[in-house]
Amino acid sequence: MHTTITAVTRSLFTLLLFVVTLAVARAEPPVPMLWQVGDRVHLLGSMHLLTPEDYPLAPVVEEIFARADKVVFELDPQEAMSPALAQRMVQAGMLAGPETLRGLVAESTWALLADYGASSGMQPAFFERMKPWMVSLVIVMGEVQRAGFRPDLGLDRHLMERAQAAGKATAGLERGEQQIAVFDGLSPAVQEEMLVRTLEQARDPESTRRLHRLWRAGDEAGLVAYIGEELAAYPEVYRAINADRNREWLPRVRQYVDGDQRVLVVVGALHLIGEDGLPALLRETGLRVERIGCDPCR
Repeated sequence: MHTTITAVTRSLFTLLLFVVTLAVARAEPPVPMLWQVGDRVHLLGSMHLLTPEDYPLAPVVEEIFARADKVVFELDPQEAMSPALAQRMVQAGMLAGPETLRGLVAESTWALLADYGASSGMQPAFFERMKPWMVSLVIVMGEVQRAGFRPDLGLDRHLMERAQAAGKATAGLERGEQQIAVFDGLSPAVQEEMLVRTLEQARDPESTRRLHRLWRAGDEAGLVAYIGEELAAYPEVYRAINADRNREWLPRVRQYVDGDQRVLVVVGALHLIGEDGLPALLRETGLRVERIGCDPCR
């Protein structure tokens, strides 16, 4: 789960939805966000919530998955699919002591939450003990699933289950505590603005449809431009959820490139685009990195 916000137009809600990924599904396989690094490593951009219509995957992805000796994800599959991780995230997202959400946020923010609750059937009291970032995630996930998109069909979850069934070796680039810290480390002001923008955008699916169209088309330049529009006014969250994590992952990915196994690395598509993306960072180290599986992208 990832998140951000711009103080301008469409907001953090848009990036949250990009990270968890809604879609207007189509029958044909998506053009993969796929890169080859050196001779044996591939990077695949995933979406974390999808629909049955987003499958099957492109043949090139199936081929690379079948050949892979090891499949690496943001989190190790055993941790990612463990109920204990969700429990730890919920615990981290709850307020301590006598604090309440209403006491932390402005009256105008609470009023927005009350309006959202009235239209969605979720009473504001349900959120009273949550930190603002947790409220944002709960709302986004609720809207995503209300629209028919399922976490059990996310590309990373799909490949985790298949890798385990096939007996392939798996690993993670980080631990769950690190993902939780991305949200829990945001300043109170950032968390509240994140919540405000989430509430303002919660009922508008159009930006999500645009993002999904770009992803399905494999349009890296379009995604870079769109995310740039969203993040130009708010770099702090972008660094926390994307740029800083990419740099932390870089040595791990480089080790796989220097190894002798065929490795498929599956991470959120946002981590693979632009100058902060893993392909660009790997090129800076002198490696050969090539976008594949996308004839118009050559």
